[in-house]
Amino acid sequence: EQPYEEPNDIPYTSICTSRGCYGNCSFCCANTISKHDGVVMWRGRTVESVVDEIESVSKKYNLFSFCIMDSSIEDPNKERLDSLCNEIMKRKLNLFFRIETRASSYKSTDTKLLKKLYHCGMRFAIVGIESGSKKMLELYRKKATVNDNKTCLELFKKNGIFVQPGFIMFNPYTDYSDLEESAKFLYDSSEAYRWEWLSSRLSVYYNSEMWHYLKEDNLIIDPDNIVDDHNYYFKNEKMKDICSAINIYRTNEFDIEFKRSDYLECAASIFCDSSEREQLGLHLINLNRIRQLRGEHNFKLFMFITDSIRKGLPNESKFIMDKSMLDSLKRINSELLELTNRARANKKTCAW
Repeated sequence: EQPYEEPNDIPYTSICTSRGCYGNCSFCCANTISKHDGVVMWRGRTVESVVDEIESVSKKYNLFSFCIMDSSIEDPNKERLDSLCNEIMKRKLNLFFRIETRASSYKSTDTKLLKKLYHCGMRFAIVGIESGSKKMLELYRKKATVNDNKTCLELFKKNGIFVQPGFIMFNPYTDYSDLEESAKFLYDSSEAYRWEWLSSRLSVYYNSEMWHYLKEDNLIIDPDNIVDDHNYYFKNEKMKDICSAINIYRTNEFDIEFKRSDYLECAASIFCDSSEREQLGLHLINLNRIRQLRGEHNFKLFMFITDSIRKGLPNESKFIMDKSMLDSLKRINSELLELTNRARANKKTCAW
C-alpha cells in the first residue's frame, strides 16, 4: 500500500503487530470479533517480524512515521512491548510511532518502560481515557478509575510522551453530572483545547455489548439498521439537544490546526539535535499558551451551552474565532514542519 497523508503534512503508514484485545470494553467491537466461545483470542506477530516490516517499508518509501494499529499495544503483556522497543533501538531506527494503549496498564513503576517508549520513537500515545465520570467508566467496563486515568496522563507526559485521549462525552445514558465531570477532567488535564473531545459521541456497533444494553432498554431506534452507529435515543431527551448544540462547532479551524501541531510537536522532538532544541522549545512555549487559552474558552463555552439548555434558557453562545491566535497557531505549525523536515534531511543518527 502506498503511504498517505493527513492534514499534518507528514506522510505515514500503518502497521499491525497483533489481533485481539484484553480490554473487554462494553462499547468496542474488537471483543465481539476476536472472542471464541466467550474467550478472548489474541494473536501476535514476533517482534523480529514486526521490526523487519517497519525497516523494509521505511527504506522502500523513505518513511519515518508509523501508526501502530493494535487495539492496545501492551497486550498480551508489557514484556512483549519492552522487547519491541529493544529491537527498534538495537537496529538504530530513527523513527516516529503513534500507538494506542489502555490507561489501566501503567503505574509509577513503569517509568523504565516509558523511557524506552520515548527513546525508540513511540512519542504519541492514544490512551483510552473515555470519561471523567466514575459512572460512565463502569458503564464502559473500563479497568481504570478516574484517578488511574489522571495518573496515566501525568506519567506519560512526565516522560515526554504526548497523549491524545480517547474520549466519549455523550452516550444514551449520559446525564448532567457526567458532562460536568468529564468536561472538568479534560480541562484540569489540559486537554480541553480540542473541541473534538468535548463534542465526542459514542459510536454503537452492532452486536457489541453496548448495543445489547441499548436494545434491552428500548433505546435502539431501528434494530435492523446495522450501519448507522448513532442509531439510538438518549434516555434524557435534553442530552440530545445539548449534544446537537455542542456538535455545531465540531469542525473548526482551531481543531484542524491543533491536530497538526499535536503530531508535529512529537515528530520535531525526535529529529532536532541540541542546536535546534532551543528553537523548538520556544515554539512549544507559545503553542502551550495557545492550548491553555483555547482550553479555557472551550470549557466555559461547553458549560454555558449545557447550563442554558438544562435551564431552558436561550442558547446564545458563540464559538469565538480569535483570528490573531489562529494565525499564530498556523505560523507555529509551519515553523514546526520546516524544523522537522530540515532536521530529518540532515539524517541525524540515533542517540542510543
